[in-house]
Amino acid sequence: MSQSIPAADKSNRAVTARRKVSRLAVREALTGYLFIAPVVLGLAFFYSLPALISLAVSFTEWDGVSATSFIGLDNFRALLQDEKFIRSILNTLLYTVGTVPISIALATPLAVLLNQKIKGMVVYRTLYFIPVITMPIAVGMVWKWLYNSEFGLINYALGALHLPQPNWLFDEKFALFSIVLVSVWSSIGHHAVILLSGLQGVPASYYEAASLDGASARSQFWHITRL
Repeated sequence: MSQSIPAADKSNRAVTARRKVSRLAVREALTGYLFIAPVVLGLAFFYSLPALISLAVSFTEWDGVSATSFIGLDNFRALLQDEKFIRSILNTLLYTVGTVPISIALATPLAVLLNQKIKGMVVYRTLYFIPVITMPIAVGMVWKWLYNSEFGLINYALGALHLPQPNWLFDEKFALFSIVLVSVWSSIGHHAVILLSGLQGVPASYYEAASLDGASARSQFWHITRL
């Protein structure tokens, strides 16, 4: 016959097990905090703290050398009356509206294409993601050369087709469009990778069942991928 374990021993074992689990949870939490500490400290010292200092200084009059004097909301009133500030806000809104929807709209079909199982797909994914990891300085230099009004490649191609050759970066009619184009080009790979990770989470059995039911590729995208 098996000996029964006293209730006191069971209680002690349960307490010991809970303590081990608690110590393990604390150790895992400390390890996680240790890994994110560099990022948190960097954000705190290089983003959050300067932002708070800038907010405090915005309520004062200060030339960077002499003592500060509190002036309340006078700086903000002056900004609202500055035409350049209003224009910069409008340009920022236009840039956001022109960049985000276009990037997502182009990244979605690109992610669908990169989700196909064809030979060499890893190479294609790498090529589309290269602009994301390219240094911004290098991207700026390349596009500055492409946009050059005198010897840039874009204007050279337009001249060969006997089309107008605008000054892309210094003409107010084309400057914002030029910046939006570069932003979309450099960010579309990032959005495509994020969407691709979501697409790979959709079970293949859904598409197989839809194909057996006679659903077209467009219907599969609209009713399975989109949802």
